[in-house]
Amino acid sequence: LQKKADEVDLRAIRNLGVAYNKGKAVPPDPKKAFAFYQKASSGGSSWAMNATASFYLEGKGVTKDATRAYELYLQSALQGNENGQSQVGWMLGQGIGTQKNHAESVRWLQQAVERGHVGAMEHLGWNYEQGLGVSADPGKAFELYKQSAEQGNAGARVQMGRCLWNGIGIGRDRKEALACFERAAAEGNLKGLIWVGYCYDTGQELPQDFAKAK
Repeated sequence: LQKKADEVDLRAIRNLGVAYNKGKAVPPDPKKAFAFYQKASSGGSSWAMNATASFYLEGKGVTKDATRAYELYLQSALQGNENGQSQVGWMLGQGIGTQKNHAESVRWLQQAVERGHVGAMEHLGWNYEQGLGVSADPGKAFELYKQSAEQGNAGARVQMGRCLWNGIGIGRDRKEALACFERAAAEGNLKGLIWVGYCYDTGQELPQDFAKAK
């Protein structure tokens, strides 16, 4: 019963953080949001650890501190939280808040992928494409991009389109690539918009139209 009560308290504290972060029923206040997230994080909530880490990473409501962000994401990851695992993998791959380590990046991203994290699928796909921390496997990279895209990740859809455009890990199919770019662009993805603009600018797969290219 005590454990259940503690879980309810943590949820209530976390929800207060969300309210102040989003401005739900109270004026938005990043500092108060951070304080509540931090309190829930200290109580063991992996969700709150991720939220607190994101504030440290962005410098929102607190002084920016990538190292502290990494530490919190790692705590969350060690609890089996897939968002924490994905972020740890990404930060290790980029050398943000910690020393760059592609092999460890792959290990954490793989754990997140096994839990169905769509962002981790895209990041792991890049590792396979570039041979970072793992033997290069363009075919595997494309499959990961596709798996992520099929679950709604517009960024992965652009990566999938880029592979189709250039014949990376799959046969070249620029018509299908354009469909990927256009769908990602329709979802507001900047890289998707850039690719569609490129097609209009060069007249590849679309009628040349400099006005639309802009």
